[in-house]
Amino acid sequence: MNTRLVVAGLALALLAVGCSSDVAPDVVSEQFWTAVQTRDLETAEGLSINAKPARLEGLANLRTIESVSIGKSLRDESVAMVETTLTFEDADVVVTFNTNLERGDDGWRVDVTKTASEMRRATLMASLQQAEEALRGSAEVVQEALEQGRVGASEAVREALEDLEQALEAPGDTPPDDDLFEQDSYEERL
Repeated sequence: MNTRLVVAGLALALLAVGCSSDVAPDVVSEQFWTAVQTRDLETAEGLSINAKPARLEGLANLRTIESVSIGKSLRDESVAMVETTLTFEDADVVVTFNTNLERGDDGWRVDVTKTASEMRRATLMASLQQAEEALRGSAEVVQEALEQGRVGASEAVREALEDLEQALEAPGDTPPDDDLFEQDSYEERL
């Protein structure tokens, strides 16, 4: 009985050690993106599956990552998604997407193919949002210019009418003969 107890205790201890070495998906995601940020592609490759060196270099060289923020994660036994926010230095762009992970015999690993696809989609959406904001700003500027132009045109027409009125009433000008407009005078001229 003592032997069984010792074997059971050892099995539980080994199981506990095995579980504690299984790093959570959010931690793996943060380690992966920190490696990409620092261009430590060897570490990034070790934390990922289906990662070709060229693809990792593409991620690292896409833009300079200023900061990495890891959010909520969803997971089941074999797959996980971790909300990831990257802020890029050179473009004032913030992109939020899901880092996709798969669980293998050696723990959680980033699925670079799925994650790169998520990142492209999120980057495109961020670019479209920036373009939309720029268009809104441009539309407001154009609308303001049109309003100013309309006010300016109204003022110009008003001033022209005032000038015309003053010119018609200016001293020294004689008004037309009243008899030119009488019926008799008109018929005589015909």
